[in-house]
Amino acid sequence: MHLWNVVAAGLLTWSGRAEALTVDLTGFGIRPEPRTASLVAAPVDKGLKELFDKAGSPISCSAGMAVDTDGPADGNPIPDPDTHQDVTAATYDDGAGTSISAFRIPYVVKPQGSSPGKKHCAKPLNAVRLWDLVRVKCAGKSVMAVVADLGPVGKFGEGSVALHDACGNTRARENVGIGSGITYIFFPGTGVRARNEAHLKEIILRGADLDESMIGPNRPDRPRAEDRPRSRRRDHRRRRR
Repeated sequence: MHLWNVVAAGLLTWSGRAEALTVDLTGFGIRPEPRTASLVAAPVDKGLKELFDKAGSPISCSAGMAVDTDGPADGNPIPDPDTHQDVTAATYDDGAGTSISAFRIPYVVKPQGSSPGKKHCAKPLNAVRLWDLVRVKCAGKSVMAVVADLGPVGKFGEGSVALHDACGNTRARENVGIGSGITYIFFPGTGVRARNEAHLKEIILRGADLDESMIGPNRPDRPRAEDRPRSRRRDHRRRRR
């Protein structure tokens, strides 16, 4: 089986149906021939499905996006050496603690503090952890990324060079970010510590099918608030009033 068949397996649904899928994998360094391959997707593996089932409610944020170059540079020029670090907060489970490359992996930085992202998000990002998945909407595109680094308190809106590339920002390598108009949708509880870069790319690709309606209390198989039985005590109080 070709590598891209393995990597793209499970992208579409959890329903068990096999569906035709067209995926452009070139952005992840995988170049099937032709460049866009027509694939048949298998169901998401059981472990990943269970993880998504346990995920909390998505958290939406809006801001710009500064450039983060942390992690191995792999020979790429660093536009701002004074702010660059060779390590990221998230490291692969490879026995060596290898950091995530900002030039190869689309990742987002979560600010530290007691109420991270409070000014930019629907609610603080306290439930978000390293390795959680996040959908980034930018320039009419939807890009799946991972939370791989931690940033300063009070500063929200920072993404890796690879994420800027995916969003079409051609000046990221000049340390020029995106001023505004970026939507971040975090999926708390979806994090899986990857064994290596190939494993992380597979997780990101599989997570691309995540939708706000698929997890948390918004899931269609969970009762809506108005459909849940009301407390008798509450109803009794209302009648007394």
